[in-house]
Amino acid sequence: AGARDPRGSASAPITDPLPAQEKAHKPVERTGKLLPAPELTLSNIYPKVPLRPLFWVLPILAALVAGFVVFAVGYFGGADVQLTSTPPGAKVVVDGRPAPSVTPVLITGLDPDAPHTLQVEAPGMKVWTEQVSLQRGATITVHAELEPLQ
Repeated sequence: AGARDPRGSASAPITDPLPAQEKAHKPVERTGKLLPAPELTLSNIYPKVPLRPLFWVLPILAALVAGFVVFAVGYFGGADVQLTSTPPGAKVVVDGRPAPSVTPVLITGLDPDAPHTLQVEAPGMKVWTEQVSLQRGATITVHAELEPLQ
């Protein structure tokens, strides 16, 4: 009794499509067992790098790098001054250099290791001057109350 076609053709036996001489060159193991799943790797990398450990190593490495960047910015970073004035719209000079805009203004990236001189000027008002000392990574708020010229 030959094998029967599962599609219902009871009379036609299933034949092997490979000729007998080709079968001799291609041995086939028919155990019914599944082959083990191939290891997950990055292809074309020598030596082969397994991907599974990368799923936990890379996030930890990224967290360490981010922590170092935050530390470095805080440790090596500058200090900021939030400067407001009455009346607003006054010209600001920091250590002899004009600030990027008029009051209110946030002045960033100042060296915290040295004192800084702030000058605030407006037409028809006395020049307001103050020297400030800063702490690394901190923002201080300074308000300049301008007085009219007499």
